[in-house]
Amino acid sequence: MKSQPPDLGVGAVHGRLAAKAGPTTAAQFGTAWQTKQVEQDTTYQGSGADCPQLPLLRRARFRQQFMPGVGRGGSMNRRDVIKMLTGSSLMLVLPVRAHASLLKPGNSVSLRSLGKVRGPNYPNYLDGRTRDGSVGLAPKLTPKFSGTKWKVFTAGSGTISLQCLGVVDGPRWLDGRTANGSVGLAPNRNKPFTGTRWEVVEFEDGSVALKCLGDIDGPRWLDGRTGDGTVGLAPTTNPPFTGTKWEVRSYPVPID
Repeated sequence: MKSQPPDLGVGAVHGRLAAKAGPTTAAQFGTAWQTKQVEQDTTYQGSGADCPQLPLLRRARFRQQFMPGVGRGGSMNRRDVIKMLTGSSLMLVLPVRAHASLLKPGNSVSLRSLGKVRGPNYPNYLDGRTRDGSVGLAPKLTPKFSGTKWKVFTAGSGTISLQCLGVVDGPRWLDGRTANGSVGLAPNRNKPFTGTRWEVVEFEDGSVALKCLGDIDGPRWLDGRTGDGTVGLAPTTNPPFTGTKWEVRSYPVPID
């Protein structure tokens, strides 16, 4: 008759360690072992069941600690998902393909300069500062930079105007000043603010250039200077004016 192999399960290991440790230490060891026991939803009896297992959390406790937005039914709304992943209010960037076709009247968009120069924090989003009527570049799309949201309007004959939707009241219309090559915000689209009309030129990769149609001759191409975060007008879209190419996307959805 074959002899049975020695019991090498958790109980046997515990017993042997306790026997070697002596009566006092053995009692302490047993108490410490008992405090490590964690209730589980089911008892696993398959391969490796005798091996020491890492403590497991009950499902309800796991949901409470790591998935606070999920109930017993397992459902979670979009707000809970974003908060669990980010831990704060952020902008949800939807997977919408960047394309010039988004520059249609009524759409709210962001415009990101594709300039090759990288400055501090790499500012590249067109940002209207309605408080003082200036325009620059912001490093990211967040509620702090509310001027990065632009609404598209038709300006006639296939051209557009861009209205800044910053939360602070002030001038809002993107205005190219061809007389001196600067860019700012105008209070309206009437004369003398003829630089509020823009022609959209699309490149093969889906990016765009915006040509200012102001009455006065001068530089016309909207240029995001990613090196220092400023915006102006360039005389051409060729290098070194790489900031004249812009990526257009639907504006992200805010999650409170």
